[in-house]
Amino acid sequence: MRPTLLDDLIQLCQQSGAVADALCSVEAHDDPLTAVLRQSIALREQGFDALSLQLLDEAQSAGISSGWMNDNRARAMIRLGRIEPALQLWTELLIDGSDAALQACAQRALDRFQWPQDLVAALDEGNLQQAQLALDCWFDGLAEPALGTRELLRVFDQGDTKLLRLIPLLKQRLERESFGDAQVLLHGLQQRTSPAAVEQLLRLGPNTLLVIGCLSAAGPAEAIVRTVNGLWCLSGGGAVTLQRQGVGADESFALLLRLPLGESIDQLWINGLPVSWTLRDLQGRSYLDNVKLLLSLCRLAQIPLRSLPQVMDSVLGDAMLELSQPLRDPAGWSSWIQQAQSFGRPAPEAEITVVIPLYGRWEFLRGHVAGFAMDPWFQQGRVRLLYVCDDPRLHLLQRWCAMHLAHEALDISVISLRRNMGFGMACNIGVQAAETPLVCLMNSDIMPLAPGWLDPLHQRIRERPEQLLAPLLLYDTGLIQHAGMTTEVQDNGCRGFPANIHPYKGLSVQELEQRHPHLDPYPVDSLSAAMLLFERDRFLSVGGFHPAFGRGDFEDLELSQRWKQQQGELWMVPTARLMHLERQSMASGADESAAWALQANAWLAMALCSNLGQ
Repeated sequence: MRPTLLDDLIQLCQQSGAVADALCSVEAHDDPLTAVLRQSIALREQGFDALSLQLLDEAQSAGISSGWMNDNRARAMIRLGRIEPALQLWTELLIDGSDAALQACAQRALDRFQWPQDLVAALDEGNLQQAQLALDCWFDGLAEPALGTRELLRVFDQGDTKLLRLIPLLKQRLERESFGDAQVLLHGLQQRTSPAAVEQLLRLGPNTLLVIGCLSAAGPAEAIVRTVNGLWCLSGGGAVTLQRQGVGADESFALLLRLPLGESIDQLWINGLPVSWTLRDLQGRSYLDNVKLLLSLCRLAQIPLRSLPQVMDSVLGDAMLELSQPLRDPAGWSSWIQQAQSFGRPAPEAEITVVIPLYGRWEFLRGHVAGFAMDPWFQQGRVRLLYVCDDPRLHLLQRWCAMHLAHEALDISVISLRRNMGFGMACNIGVQAAETPLVCLMNSDIMPLAPGWLDPLHQRIRERPEQLLAPLLLYDTGLIQHAGMTTEVQDNGCRGFPANIHPYKGLSVQELEQRHPHLDPYPVDSLSAAMLLFERDRFLSVGGFHPAFGRGDFEDLELSQRWKQQQGELWMVPTARLMHLERQSMASGADESAAWALQANAWLAMALCSNLGQ
């Protein structure tokens, strides 16, 4: 070493108040490399980390070079918090391989101060089984039980929050075999978690769970499960967090968990924090009750209605579709019939069954019977009348029918369902129970204006059996209520809100005739479910109304789109006219839950009708 360089290095140390014994030794002149290395180590031991690195840099720039110099530079960088450059230096030493001892030293340093790449990759991918194997391999391969916990935790502090996924795995590993630095690492990660609680854990299907809870800090929510058979499961991408109304910084979260078939939860973590839970099984319950429960839980979690589309898009929509899945199987529809009775005169040669679901109000039945009794189609036995009682509360209906319909000159059947199934499912069950080739679905608040309304509908369906048809529906004022629909998708910050537009609503029949001369049949974009005519087998082949829509709203829009894709066009037959006392078959008034159900069904329509909004 040049005397001037040695003097410069000694002066550098002394100016900073450090003792330069290694540089002042006799051996320093003969072995300057060892002197510099010893001095750099001594400086770090005295707390002069920056000076140690500066000393090494000065010596290296003067021509003193060695892999051990770079090893010491990396150690000084670690103490200064310059983790990435230090790891890069050790990686280069490991690759160089010219000095086996130096290579082993670099490997030990990387094992101590660097998260293994395969572990980080597995955590990033959410492959917790692979992450467990990588963690075990890391710890088993340590030459000594030492970790740079401060440096490892700094990676988390720089934004790699996926390291919280390691907490359950690390805890389980340490229960088998523990050492001090690993416990410090676990404690450091646990300190970086935020309080969380699970308020509801609901089983939606054999392997699907819905988790609802709250977080004390803003950010995403993620669940990790350890199953009873020792498997790790991570919640999927479907998760949502929303700030609660009027509860400071607390946030509500909801997420879906899908477990391997046959597995159940042993332990549950939210964002790395172990939480207690009580499982509530929704399987086998009424779908309508389940939907009502889910929406009420959203309100209890203080999620605003304006945020429901986001919640549906992330979690709740899939939950509702999964809960409704068992109802999509036609093989089970007849099992929901509790009682079936027949009244009046049988019509064994009937061509058409008029299916009318009943819920809440049933007094319109008298008007139907009176009107149909004057129609040649019914008088000649070409039509059967089938009521589907979708309301267990209407226990007097069967008694009234037995008293007043037994001697009617009409073929009348009444089937009562075991529970309230919702409009779409009541229609599906009724269509399946019908035995005629044609079915006319009719709301209970629709009344015939005059005999013969089936003539033009029947003529059209014979010509074009693949079509879904609807008659012209009028208010009691004679103005148009329904003559076909179009759909406009309105922006709601998510998938959009489908608005069913009745372009002819409120017009007179004469004004409609100006647009459609002679009131000939015309095609439309979609049809109202208030009244439809179709071939029974075609309706069943497309699956009927989707049960996810529950008590109703948008189920007709979804069926219209599916019919066009799988069967044929939708047509209005305006020379067939009936009166529609719109919405009078439903309970009057609206509550908050109805607004939530409407928004949920709007999301379902957008999710199930892929061509809407295009």
